[in-house]
Amino acid sequence: MVWADAVDYCFERDAVLPSIHKSEENAYLSDTVCMTSSRSNWPAEGCWIGLTDEEEDDVWLWQDGTAYDYENWHDNEPSGNHDGDPEHYAHLWGTGTWNDLDSSHELFAICTKAAPTASPTNPTLSPSDSPTFLPTAAQLKLFPVGMLDQLDVILVSLLTMIFLLSVVICVLYCWVLPRARRDCGNKRVSENLGPITLEDERNKLEGETSSLYDEMHEGFTTTMALAQAKGHQHRATMEVRLQDVESPV
Repeated sequence: MVWADAVDYCFERDAVLPSIHKSEENAYLSDTVCMTSSRSNWPAEGCWIGLTDEEEDDVWLWQDGTAYDYENWHDNEPSGNHDGDPEHYAHLWGTGTWNDLDSSHELFAICTKAAPTASPTNPTLSPSDSPTFLPTAAQLKLFPVGMLDQLDVILVSLLTMIFLLSVVICVLYCWVLPRARRDCGNKRVSENLGPITLEDERNKLEGETSSLYDEMHEGFTTTMALAQAKGHQHRATMEVRLQDVESPV
């Protein structure tokens, strides 16, 4: 594939064409990966690397942005052009040296990725034997030990005051308030009826008894008067009848 296709091929795999910074790296890529040592020096037998001067002639840059601090060009290379065609892309060939080519040549692509970071430590799958109760350094800096003790005392005092206040409110609502309402109701009734004494109750009972006696006496007197009136009438009738008998015919 041409150099541009090689770049895209590696990009699709989250990789880039290789950059070389040591002779050991160059030998590894040439002998083990690209295996150019077993091939001729013909350009078609090589592998693309990530080195180009397409932005500015003779200013060679690695595609991954690393420093250009090592080179292994073949004799009389880079030439810059071939038969008038500009050559901006570097590759490895049979001797492990570098050569520049134009964009029309098709070579193998080598893709490299950044080395992964050290593997993370294994997560803790089970909790520790005992939890940590000590505050962190930041907490100690914000609240000294003496201040933390004072805060604990203040918090306990506030909780105690809240509890006592709740008890007082319950007593007032459940016992004092009902008694006050009952006393107010009794006072209101007393004010409406006035004070009641034992003498008043006795006079009231005596008055009711006298009234009942008077009514009974009046009824009895009336009955006797009616009886006497009937007696007088009967006597008068008898006298009239006697007179009629005694009078001569």
